[in-house]
Amino acid sequence: MWLRSADHLISELTRASSEIDGLTKFERGRLLRRAASAIKARRDEFGHSAASIDGDQPVDIVFDLESMASLVDIFPAAKVSSLMLEAVDCIKPVRATDSVRI
Repeated sequence: MWLRSADHLISELTRASSEIDGLTKFERGRLLRRAASAIKARRDEFGHSAASIDGDQPVDIVFDLESMASLVDIFPAAKVSSLMLEAVDCIKPVRATDSVRI
């Protein structure tokens, strides 16, 4: 079941990223929050920590997605689109791992 919803979310994010100018700010924020929620749920399920370390700064796509969703008005469409595609990249490997386990 998660695979189907992940596939749907991946499709939706990919499509939205290419049609970003046609989305309202509310729609952009909603998609960013859904992506954050999906990634967080999978991390919780597998007991993974939230961030990886890059230098001194922790990098966490979930934090970035939630932050951008909260302040979507201040981000240019191209930046929102780019983060949506980063989220797709994070969701895809998790989905591929699950299909191997089945």
